[in-house]
Amino acid sequence: MKSLSEQSEASVTELTSPTTDSPIKLLGKISLRKRLLLFLVPPLILLLTISAAIDYKLAHQTIDSAYDSTLADVVTDLESLVRFSGNQPHKLDISPEVENLIESDLPDTIFFCVRDTNGNVLAGDPNVPSFAYPSRAIRFQDGTWQNLAVRIASHTTKISNREIQVTVLKTTLSRSEALRTFLSAMIGPNLIFIALTLLCVWIAVKNGLAPLHHLESEIAKRKVNDLSEIQFSGTYPPETKPLLDNLNELLKVLKKSQISQQQFLADAAHQLRTPLSSVQTNIEIFIKENSQSPDLEPLNKALQSTERMGHLVSQLLAYARSDYSRSLIYEKQKVAFCSLLEKAASTVLDSAIEKNIDLSFDLHPAHAMCVEWMLFEATINLIDNAIRYTPSGGSIEVRCFTDDGRPSLEVIDSGPGIPEENQIQVFDRFYRLPGETGNGCGLGLAIVQQICQLHAATITLSNQKNGGLVARITFPVQQK
Repeated sequence: MKSLSEQSEASVTELTSPTTDSPIKLLGKISLRKRLLLFLVPPLILLLTISAAIDYKLAHQTIDSAYDSTLADVVTDLESLVRFSGNQPHKLDISPEVENLIESDLPDTIFFCVRDTNGNVLAGDPNVPSFAYPSRAIRFQDGTWQNLAVRIASHTTKISNREIQVTVLKTTLSRSEALRTFLSAMIGPNLIFIALTLLCVWIAVKNGLAPLHHLESEIAKRKVNDLSEIQFSGTYPPETKPLLDNLNELLKVLKKSQISQQQFLADAAHQLRTPLSSVQTNIEIFIKENSQSPDLEPLNKALQSTERMGHLVSQLLAYARSDYSRSLIYEKQKVAFCSLLEKAASTVLDSAIEKNIDLSFDLHPAHAMCVEWMLFEATINLIDNAIRYTPSGGSIEVRCFTDDGRPSLEVIDSGPGIPEENQIQVFDRFYRLPGETGNGCGLGLAIVQQICQLHAATITLSNQKNGGLVARITFPVQQK
């Protein structure tokens, strides 16, 4: 037993151990289509996003360049109006109309100020801040003035060997509007391009996987007992050929194994039935030759046990044979029920006479595509069950007919029937009704059901009003 500390450590380990699946396991749960989309779509969206960001930056630079060019023109125009007289510059003589024209650039507003080296305002708004730069080039920058977003152009230059500074501020309403218009014109087509690209990727993935879906449907259509090779079609991708080759090799091995098992069953049937039949025959001969002996009771019981063992062996082999037949391919043929029942009659007639049972046959034309020995085995099991559970002096009727295009076999007996609550359980292997004392082994109806499933047929049980059981095998409608 574990100590308390060991149990505590184990509990802690269970609590702290991760319960989530690893990324590899999670990836294994994703379909191939989703996996391809997962690897294609995110990088594509990332590339398109980067492209949009680059377009936005280029658009911003283009609009800023045009905007700054306008400001540079204003700076140059103001500098051209400066004149010096002696050591002092004259104040700029700018008429109100010209000043209004300069400052008004709808929807934006321009603010400017021209100063000399001593800070004297020669023209413009004295509240406009000054920016002193050693560079002689016009300097542009973004800023805020009087709670307004503005673009600033500042320039220090020499006129008649005298320095002056020109500062121009312009609100950014038109620049923002131009940028929005440009982005709207750019984003709309880009979004459509992204949507069309994703649609093309989805269609390409779908069409690329279509051959795999066709291969999947072809495999899904195969019956459970079809072990034939899967043919490589020219429409399948070359990458699937190694997979199909390996799968076909596996099918060959399975088919060979099933054939070997089938041969083993045939050999086992011969090896088991022969000694049992010999023992049973010797006991029967001994009992007949010593019919007057008072000590035959043990031999009678031995004979009954041998008969039960022989019946059990036959049923086990029949069940195993039909079970293995699920994965084998048998060539079905058109079987006439009338001929099949005539053959079955010769097999079960002695058992019916021995119990003084009236065994009759009502034969009407009916046929189905099936494996003859399987249908014969199912029919013998139904009749054998009826003989076992019908009391001496009873009757059994075996019928074949076609009902609404469905060929059917029916066995009707005058036995005790099967309670409705047990009519499903009786198809289980080795199931016997409570209180049953017969020498059956509980495999007969299991064999019948298995054979019916292999032929897409149904087996139904129903009790008659006056007593007795009706067992019917119904096949699907047969193609003419």
